[in-house]
Amino acid sequence: MKLLLSHIFVITFSAFTIAHEYHFAFAEASYNVNTKTMQVTVSISAHDFEHDLFESGTSIEHLESYVGNQLMEQSLSQEILKHFKMKIGNEDCVFNIAGFEVLNTGIANFYFESQVIEFQSSIEVFFDLMMDRNSKQQNKLTFITPLEKLTTEFLFNARIQHFTLIKLE
Repeated sequence: MKLLLSHIFVITFSAFTIAHEYHFAFAEASYNVNTKTMQVTVSISAHDFEHDLFESGTSIEHLESYVGNQLMEQSLSQEILKHFKMKIGNEDCVFNIAGFEVLNTGIANFYFESQVIEFQSSIEVFFDLMMDRNSKQQNKLTFITPLEKLTTEFLFNARIQHFTLIKLE
């Protein structure tokens, strides 16, 4: 009887521990007219990102343990920036990490600011974070300007999107 109960427990528990099929990352971008920089926040499930890093061969602890560690912030930001690129007009945005935090909800927010770049209405974004190992990964980006708000999706087969924003005066 104990053996039967233990099998039922294992089967039941296993059904609830299957990894979720869909993964999401979100980014919010805005152009700061005072500093002439693009500011971006990338939000992602800390657990999913940790798992993705582990699957790629990176030995990693929980992200919370790296908050304030500049060397790890740089390493984590480099991984994100391999999968998030922005071009304004014909010029590539060069981003630096401003920091990151892990919320009690399990969401990790990574804050980036570009080097000085002139605003152009034509913007191209590449955003395939975690798509290498998750074909059902879905990413979203929202651009916010004083004049408009645009949101678009990035899918496994649509990793680059083009925007035309209203010119800031």
